[in-house]
Amino acid sequence: MKKYIPSSSRVFIICTFVFAVVGAALLAIYSKGELLLALNSVATKPLDEFFRLFTHLGLGGVLGILAGIFLFIRYYYSILFAASLLSAGIFTYLLKQVIFQGMPRPTKFLGVDSLHHIIEGFKYHGSGSFPSGHTMTAFAGAFAVTIVLKSKRAGFIAFGIAFLVGISRVYLCQHFFMDIYAGALIGTAYTLGLHYWLGHHLGWDTNPKFNGNLISTIKAKRLKAS
Repeated sequence: MKKYIPSSSRVFIICTFVFAVVGAALLAIYSKGELLLALNSVATKPLDEFFRLFTHLGLGGVLGILAGIFLFIRYYYSILFAASLLSAGIFTYLLKQVIFQGMPRPTKFLGVDSLHHIIEGFKYHGSGSFPSGHTMTAFAGAFAVTIVLKSKRAGFIAFGIAFLVGISRVYLCQHFFMDIYAGALIGTAYTLGLHYWLGHHLGWDTNPKFNGNLISTIKAKRLKAS
Protein backbone atom coordinates (compact mmCIF):
# COMPACT_ATOMS: atom_id res chain seq x y z
CA MET A 1 0.00 0.00 0.00
CA LYS A 2 2.94 2.33 0.66
CA LYS A 3 3.65 2.93 -3.02
CA TYR A 4 0.11 4.26 -3.50
CA ILE A 5 0.55 6.80 -0.69
CA PRO A 6 2.79 9.77 -1.68
CA SER A 7 5.18 11.36 0.82
CA SER A 8 2.80 14.27 1.36
CA SER A 9 0.05 11.88 2.44
CA ARG A 10 2.41 9.98 4.73
CA VAL A 11 3.34 13.27 6.42
CA PHE A 12 -0.37 14.04 6.86
CA ILE A 13 -0.99 10.58 8.35
CA ILE A 14 1.92 10.97 10.78
CA CYS A 15 0.64 14.39 11.88
CA THR A 16 -2.84 12.96 12.34
CA PHE A 17 -1.41 10.07 14.37
CA VAL A 18 0.43 12.49 16.66
CA PHE A 19 -2.80 14.49 17.01
CA ALA A 20 -4.65 11.27 17.85
CA VAL A 21 -2.17 10.35 20.61
CA VAL A 22 -1.98 13.84 22.13
CA GLY A 23 -5.74 14.27 21.77
CA ALA A 24 -6.42 10.97 23.53
CA ALA A 25 -4.24 12.10 26.43
CA LEU A 26 -6.07 15.44 26.65
CA LEU A 27 -9.44 13.70 26.62
CA ALA A 28 -8.29 11.40 29.41
CA ILE A 29 -7.02 14.27 31.56
CA TYR A 30 -9.65 16.96 31.06
CA SER A 31 -13.43 16.85 31.38
CA LYS A 32 -15.72 17.41 28.41
CA GLY A 33 -15.94 21.19 28.64
CA GLU A 34 -12.59 22.17 30.17
CA LEU A 35 -10.63 22.49 26.93
CA LEU A 36 -13.41 24.54 25.33
CA LEU A 37 -13.65 26.87 28.31
CA ALA A 38 -9.86 27.28 28.38
CA LEU A 39 -9.86 28.31 24.71
CA ASN A 40 -12.89 30.53 25.24
CA SER A 41 -11.08 32.35 28.06
CA VAL A 42 -8.40 33.66 25.65
CA ALA A 43 -10.85 34.67 22.90
CA THR A 44 -10.46 38.10 21.29
CA LYS A 45 -12.38 40.04 18.66
CA PRO A 46 -9.65 39.62 15.99
CA LEU A 47 -9.69 35.86 16.61
CA ASP A 48 -13.48 35.94 16.41
CA GLU A 49 -13.34 37.35 12.90
CA PHE A 50 -10.53 35.03 11.82
CA PHE A 51 -12.21 31.82 12.97
CA ARG A 52 -15.66 32.88 11.74
CA LEU A 53 -14.18 33.05 8.24
CA PHE A 54 -11.72 30.16 8.51
CA THR A 55 -14.36 27.70 9.70
CA HIS A 56 -16.05 27.89 6.28
CA LEU A 57 -13.20 25.81 4.86
CA GLY A 58 -14.94 22.87 6.52
CA LEU A 59 -18.09 23.24 4.44
CA GLY A 60 -18.87 20.52 1.92
CA GLY A 61 -19.02 23.11 -0.84
CA VAL A 62 -15.23 23.49 -0.62
CA LEU A 63 -14.74 19.85 -1.59
CA GLY A 64 -17.34 20.32 -4.33
CA ILE A 65 -15.39 23.25 -5.77
CA LEU A 66 -12.13 21.27 -5.62
CA ALA A 67 -13.81 18.32 -7.33
CA GLY A 68 -14.81 20.67 -10.14
CA ILE A 69 -11.35 22.23 -10.42
CA PHE A 70 -9.63 18.87 -10.60
CA LEU A 71 -11.75 17.87 -13.58
CA PHE A 72 -9.31 20.07 -15.50
CA ILE A 73 -6.27 18.32 -13.99
CA ARG A 74 -7.11 14.63 -13.67
CA TYR A 75 -10.39 12.75 -13.56
CA TYR A 76 -9.23 10.42 -10.78
CA TYR A 77 -8.56 13.35 -8.44
CA SER A 78 -12.00 14.76 -9.14
CA ILE A 79 -13.62 11.38 -8.46
CA LEU A 80 -11.69 11.05 -5.18
CA PHE A 81 -12.84 14.50 -4.02
CA ALA A 82 -16.44 13.82 -5.04
CA ALA A 83 -16.38 10.46 -3.23
CA SER A 84 -14.92 12.15 -0.12
CA LEU A 85 -17.68 14.77 -0.21
CA LEU A 86 -20.38 12.11 -0.53
CA SER A 87 -18.86 10.03 2.26
CA ALA A 88 -18.61 13.08 4.54
CA GLY A 89 -22.30 13.75 4.02
CA ILE A 90 -23.28 10.14 4.71
CA PHE A 91 -21.11 9.79 7.82
CA THR A 92 -22.21 13.14 9.21
CA TYR A 93 -25.89 12.33 8.72
CA LEU A 94 -25.67 8.84 10.21
CA LEU A 95 -23.64 9.89 13.24
CA LYS A 96 -25.43 13.17 13.98
CA GLN A 97 -28.99 12.30 13.06
CA VAL A 98 -29.19 8.55 13.78
CA ILE A 99 -26.56 7.24 16.19
CA PHE A 100 -25.91 10.36 18.31
CA GLN A 101 -29.13 12.20 17.56
CA GLY A 102 -29.79 15.30 19.65
CA MET A 103 -26.42 15.30 21.40
CA PRO A 104 -26.16 18.79 22.98
CA ARG A 105 -23.62 21.31 21.77
CA PRO A 106 -21.47 23.35 24.20
CA THR A 107 -23.84 26.29 24.76
CA LYS A 108 -26.68 23.92 25.60
CA PHE A 109 -24.59 21.47 27.62
CA LEU A 110 -22.60 24.04 29.60
CA GLY A 111 -24.98 26.99 29.45
CA VAL A 112 -24.21 30.36 27.87
CA ASP A 113 -23.56 31.88 31.30
CA SER A 114 -20.51 29.62 31.76
CA LEU A 115 -18.72 31.16 28.77
CA HIS A 116 -16.16 33.91 29.31
CA HIS A 117 -16.60 35.32 25.82
CA ILE A 118 -19.65 35.57 23.57
CA ILE A 119 -19.54 36.63 19.92
CA GLU A 120 -22.27 39.18 19.29
CA GLY A 121 -24.61 38.30 16.47
CA PHE A 122 -23.22 34.80 16.10
CA LYS A 123 -25.63 31.86 15.95
CA TYR A 124 -24.80 29.14 18.46
CA HIS A 125 -26.38 25.79 17.63
CA GLY A 126 -27.92 23.71 20.39
CA SER A 127 -27.79 20.09 19.17
CA GLY A 128 -25.97 17.79 16.74
CA SER A 129 -22.64 18.02 18.52
CA PHE A 130 -20.97 14.69 17.76
CA PRO A 131 -18.96 14.47 15.60
CA SER A 132 -17.87 17.74 13.96
CA GLY A 133 -18.95 17.62 10.33
CA HIS A 134 -16.79 20.64 9.44
CA THR A 135 -13.70 18.94 10.88
CA MET A 136 -14.50 15.64 9.19
CA THR A 137 -14.91 17.36 5.82
CA ALA A 138 -11.77 19.47 6.33
CA PHE A 139 -9.58 16.47 7.13
CA ALA A 140 -11.10 14.43 4.29
CA GLY A 141 -10.48 17.23 1.80
CA ALA A 142 -7.02 18.06 3.14
CA PHE A 143 -5.92 14.43 2.91
CA ALA A 144 -7.29 14.21 -0.63
CA VAL A 145 -5.24 17.31 -1.53
CA THR A 146 -2.08 15.49 -0.40
CA ILE A 147 -2.81 12.78 -2.96
CA VAL A 148 -2.63 15.50 -5.62
CA LEU A 149 0.18 17.72 -4.29
CA LYS A 150 2.99 15.25 -3.77
CA SER A 151 5.39 17.13 -1.48
CA LYS A 152 6.09 16.87 2.23
CA ARG A 153 5.46 20.59 2.65
CA ALA A 154 1.98 20.12 1.19
CA GLY A 155 1.33 17.44 3.81
CA PHE A 156 2.21 19.78 6.67
CA ILE A 157 0.24 22.70 5.24
CA ALA A 158 -2.84 20.56 4.52
CA PHE A 159 -2.80 19.17 8.06
CA GLY A 160 -2.34 22.66 9.52
CA ILE A 161 -5.35 24.00 7.63
CA ALA A 162 -7.56 21.05 8.61
CA PHE A 163 -6.41 21.31 12.23
CA LEU A 164 -7.27 25.01 12.38
CA VAL A 165 -10.74 24.28 10.99
CA GLY A 166 -11.20 21.87 13.88
CA ILE A 167 -9.92 24.42 16.39
CA SER A 168 -12.29 27.01 14.93
CA ARG A 169 -15.25 24.76 15.80
CA VAL A 170 -14.15 24.64 19.45
CA TYR A 171 -13.28 28.34 19.53
CA LEU A 172 -16.73 29.22 18.17
CA CYS A 173 -18.31 26.97 20.83
CA GLN A 174 -20.01 24.84 18.20
CA HIS A 175 -18.24 21.64 19.26
CA PHE A 176 -16.32 20.05 22.09
CA PHE A 177 -12.76 18.85 21.55
CA MET A 178 -14.00 15.25 21.47
CA ASP A 179 -16.22 16.16 18.49
CA ILE A 180 -13.37 17.52 16.37
CA TYR A 181 -11.11 14.68 17.52
CA ALA A 182 -13.54 12.11 16.16
CA GLY A 183 -14.21 14.12 13.00
CA ALA A 184 -10.50 14.40 12.20
CA LEU A 185 -9.83 10.68 12.57
CA ILE A 186 -12.95 9.60 10.68
CA GLY A 187 -12.34 12.02 7.81
CA THR A 188 -8.73 10.93 7.40
CA ALA A 189 -9.53 7.22 7.71
CA TYR A 190 -12.33 7.05 5.17
CA THR A 191 -10.47 9.14 2.58
CA LEU A 192 -7.42 6.91 2.95
CA GLY A 193 -9.73 3.93 2.53
CA LEU A 194 -11.38 5.48 -0.52
CA HIS A 195 -8.04 6.15 -2.18
CA TYR A 196 -6.86 2.59 -1.55
CA TRP A 197 -10.14 1.08 -2.77
CA LEU A 198 -10.61 3.30 -5.83
CA GLY A 199 -6.96 3.73 -6.75
CA HIS A 200 -5.50 0.34 -5.90
CA HIS A 201 -8.30 -2.21 -5.61
CA LEU A 202 -10.29 -0.93 -8.61
CA GLY A 203 -7.15 0.34 -10.33
CA TRP A 204 -8.60 3.74 -11.23
CA ASP A 205 -5.42 5.59 -10.26
CA THR A 206 -3.54 3.93 -13.12
CA ASN A 207 -6.47 3.45 -15.51
CA PRO A 208 -5.91 5.52 -18.69
CA LYS A 209 -9.63 6.33 -18.70
CA PHE A 210 -9.24 8.29 -15.47
CA ASN A 211 -5.77 9.73 -16.13
CA GLY A 212 -7.08 12.30 -18.56
CA ASN A 213 -8.89 15.54 -17.83
CA LEU A 214 -11.71 17.62 -19.24
CA ILE A 215 -9.40 19.69 -21.44
CA SER A 216 -7.77 16.64 -23.05
CA THR A 217 -11.19 15.07 -23.60
CA ILE A 218 -12.51 18.18 -25.34
CA LYS A 219 -9.39 18.39 -27.54
CA ALA A 220 -9.69 14.71 -28.46
CA LYS A 221 -13.36 15.13 -29.44
CA ARG A 222 -12.54 18.17 -31.57
CA LEU A 223 -9.79 16.29 -33.40
CA LYS A 224 -12.12 13.35 -33.95
CA ALA A 225 -14.83 15.66 -35.26
CA SER A 226 -12.42 17.35 -37.69
